[in-house]
Amino acid sequence: MLYVWFMAMYTRIDLVLCNGTEEKLKEVADRIKNELADLEQMANYYDTGSKLYKLNQLACKQPVALS
Repeated sequence: MLYVWFMAMYTRIDLVLCNGTEEKLKEVADRIKNELADLEQMANYYDTGSKLYKLNQLACKQPVALS
């Protein structure tokens, strides 16, 4: 069993992972943390570099293509 916590999307994330070696569970925890970081970077309304921020700034002025 592995317990880890980290901050993502202005929220404390607590993970309890079971059924695997410590090394494998750490890999899974890292993948989860990285996925959440990617989502946060893409969809953070307040981060001027995020795709969501840019969409909100441009969509009221012109059509915007989305991925």
